[in-house]
Amino acid sequence: MANVPPFLSDDAPDLGRWFDVPTHALWVAAAERVLKGKPLHKLERDIADGVHLPVLHTSDTPVVGSSPDQAPWTRGSGGLQRREVGVDLRSIWDGGTVTGGAVAIADDAERRVRSFWIVPDGEGRGLPTPTEGATLRTVEDLRLLLAAVDIGAHPVDIEAGARASFWLGALARVGSDVGLLPAQITGSVVYDPVLLHATQGGLPGGVVGAYDNLEGHLDEAASALPSVHVFGVDAALWQMAGADPALELGLMAASLVQQLSELSARGVEPSTLVGRSRLRLAVGDDTFVELAKLRAARALWGRVMQAVGVEDGSVWVHGVTSGRSLTKNDPWVNMLRGTAGAFAAMVGGVDALTVMPYDHVLGVPDAQSRRIATNTALVLQEESHLLRVLDPAGGAWMIEDLTTQLCEAAWGIMQQVQAQGGMHAALRSGWIQERLQASAARTAKAVGSRRQGIIGVSLYPNPTESLPQRAPRDASSAEVSGWSAACAPVRVERLAEGWETLRAAVSSHGMSVALVTVGALPRHKGRLDFMARLMEAGGFRCEVVALDEAADLHAHRAAVLCGHDDDYARVLPGAIDALKAAGAPAVMVAGRAQEAWGPLDGSWSLGGPVFTQLNELAGVEVTR
Repeated sequence: MANVPPFLSDDAPDLGRWFDVPTHALWVAAAERVLKGKPLHKLERDIADGVHLPVLHTSDTPVVGSSPDQAPWTRGSGGLQRREVGVDLRSIWDGGTVTGGAVAIADDAERRVRSFWIVPDGEGRGLPTPTEGATLRTVEDLRLLLAAVDIGAHPVDIEAGARASFWLGALARVGSDVGLLPAQITGSVVYDPVLLHATQGGLPGGVVGAYDNLEGHLDEAASALPSVHVFGVDAALWQMAGADPALELGLMAASLVQQLSELSARGVEPSTLVGRSRLRLAVGDDTFVELAKLRAARALWGRVMQAVGVEDGSVWVHGVTSGRSLTKNDPWVNMLRGTAGAFAAMVGGVDALTVMPYDHVLGVPDAQSRRIATNTALVLQEESHLLRVLDPAGGAWMIEDLTTQLCEAAWGIMQQVQAQGGMHAALRSGWIQERLQASAARTAKAVGSRRQGIIGVSLYPNPTESLPQRAPRDASSAEVSGWSAACAPVRVERLAEGWETLRAAVSSHGMSVALVTVGALPRHKGRLDFMARLMEAGGFRCEVVALDEAADLHAHRAAVLCGHDDDYARVLPGAIDALKAAGAPAVMVAGRAQEAWGPLDGSWSLGGPVFTQLNELAGVEVTR
């Protein structure tokens, strides 16, 4: 023991005896001191129905006992390989001409993009940012698109839709033309009947015909392209439609159960799908929640596969940074959103990652935005070393607790879908659409009150910004005829769409408001700034004028008093008559109105339904 430091020796002093045992009560007390007496539960929140995120966790939290690359697959699979070769960086091409796409894909390949996600004409409705897809329709189009890259080294993921069999054959033919054997071609050509039903509102040949097509697709792929993923679930649609994480995962699990059940009825063994399956998930910018969602998704997939007798329940996961959070206004902030989503995806153990270009919702992304998207993932991988540790969040009590809660809530939702008769029956009855709308409405309420703010749109807008111009996507919609199992297509929407629509409508009409200051600058500046930024978010121009200088206000939609409550009590209700005499159609206050202040036409306060109020002030109708 001669070389052992004294503090590690057997006779080292017990330093712990000088400190209190850090009980839960002590942690709560310490936290509330920082909060200056506010209760700790004010920081807690509900992630979804039945999923609650407390502030403090303890060692009582159950922790997954397995290691990475082991069932129940919560901690991921393939992590050692990713640590050696990196995550599969997958760029997206979903708009523009084939010639332009060929240039973009060749440029991506030079910048260490490993695989390509290609969206043909009419197949983009299930994307994180829905489009009609690119002008890609024929085998020759695909050949030209991929002419400059080695598809033996670069997997190709085709958003095949109802034409999965055609695109499977097209990819095999393009590979054969350059001398590749079928097994040397990798990527994905997935036929997902649930995604097709939800986005198109019907299925070719109805449910029976769709799954007959899936069975034939699997059989054809076994010989034509045995190394390509041909079975899978695309759950990105549910998030884009407003699903909370539990609903998103529950519908994912129910989709998997539906497909396995239909295939089993046709004699397809679930074990034959191992190594041929792909799960696609959208990854938002709520980092810890999204990280836990990815872990829960793998656990749910493994549990379903285990229930049908398959021990190897691992699945290839394609993570896509969420298009739901992308904005048109101040699109450069999308780089930060993409970074947060990419971080969660990498730490959460995705196998392939697509970072959506920051200008994706403006049109066809340009070379710069595609390069930034790629470099975002490369910096996280190569400079932040996110792949060095397998499942680094494993064992963290908050992440473990959230993972478990999401699994349990999602499993319950999956069982509810089963009670409806499965995914297709639930789509036809409208049950799924109703659940999605209810979840989206909860989020819309938070966005409309700015409790869930959107930087550059509802918070800190730039009213004088000049948006970058991008080429429009010019593909046509796919023809849908002879389909049955009709349902209302799932409606998707970005979080910022309502605010963006309002701002565009208001600014196009040149609407303005008068912000009338009351009292000295230190007393009115806070509320003046609050109202100025709020009105700018709604598209209104603002004229700031002191109360005693307010004259001609006829051109404004309203006059809003900005000051301290004590000053309001001093000047009201007399100021109301004065402002209306000056031509103000309505008089409001910044803050919570009091009855003693007189007959005001409204008030504006933090956490209030300000989006609805802005719509009413403008006299335009916007849904969200």
